[in-house]
Amino acid sequence: FLNKKENSKLKNYLLQYNKAKLISVWDIETYLKQGESDTVEFKEDITNNIIQTAIAFSNTKGGLILVGITDNKKVKGVKNIANSIDRITSMIVTGCKPSINPSITHQVFRNRKIIVVEINESDTVITDTDNTVFIRKNGQNRKPSPSEMKFLLEVKGI
Repeated sequence: FLNKKENSKLKNYLLQYNKAKLISVWDIETYLKQGESDTVEFKEDITNNIIQTAIAFSNTKGGLILVGITDNKKVKGVKNIANSIDRITSMIVTGCKPSINPSITHQVFRNRKIIVVEINESDTVITDTDNTVFIRKNGQNRKPSPSEMKFLLEVKGI
């Protein structure tokens, strides 16, 4: 039997899992062949820059963050899936203004567990807790130029 904290983590994990679109092994293989792009980012592990990527995807076309894969396309995997998903969810939900809710699942790929974080495009401009805006351009997260920021505000508003 699970204690209250473990039950809460499992419930959150299942809710996120049920919201996520299914990503197949073939999809991951395709992403590895194509590499990082305006809609795909590889993360070897969970770091604070996952928030920047979530914001950048939200402010542009949306995208997928594949955790457990290096920038050099090496599949390392993630050890503790439930805790990692809980940590990623918490970081993104609390690190973005207004809050965004990622869809998160995992997939076994080459005998390693990969976390798939799906970020949808937002209708409003998303910032971090310091009010910094990021966009995704040419496979990179960056701050928008003044003209790009003007365009974002015109299209999405605050």
